[in-house]
Amino acid sequence: MKRMIAVFLASALTLLLCGCSPLEETEFDPMPEPEVREEVQIANPLAECASLEELNEQTGAKFYRPGNAEPEEQYFIIGGETADYRFTVDGVSYIWRFAKQTEMDISGVYTEGGTAFATQLDKTELTFAEGDVLAARWCNAEGQYTVSADGGEADAEAFRAMATEFMLVTRAE
Repeated sequence: MKRMIAVFLASALTLLLCGCSPLEETEFDPMPEPEVREEVQIANPLAECASLEELNEQTGAKFYRPGNAEPEEQYFIIGGETADYRFTVDGVSYIWRFAKQTEMDISGVYTEGGTAFATQLDKTELTFAEGDVLAARWCNAEGQYTVSADGGEADAEAFRAMATEFMLVTRAE
């Protein structure tokens, strides 16, 4: 009986070892060469201007520096067409924009439904949008203006007063 068990165990061990070693060699495909792609860099649509005066001259905007604006300001032309003036008043950052066209919203303020003024482009009077970002838009004979500020930082009443002043100055001739 012991002999039979030993033969049985030896046979099982032999079968087990035969199952572990491959009977034929398997060829593996080499790793494919990585695809070489050329890097394409998207052009930066922001062109910086040296001063507010230069920005106004190049775009036709009627921007002016608010009396209580902090000295750090930025001036850009977006896509060769839209004037973008960035300034800070009382710790709140503002973006004031101008474009000679009125067919699309230039505010840069995006909401769940699109942009802040996408459905109000037919309006030329001072129009407000409030939410996470406070925004205002108005048009004059030269084009459209927008101004925006972070709704969490800016006081809504002070924002409305500033936008109203900007609108009156840009409409004055």
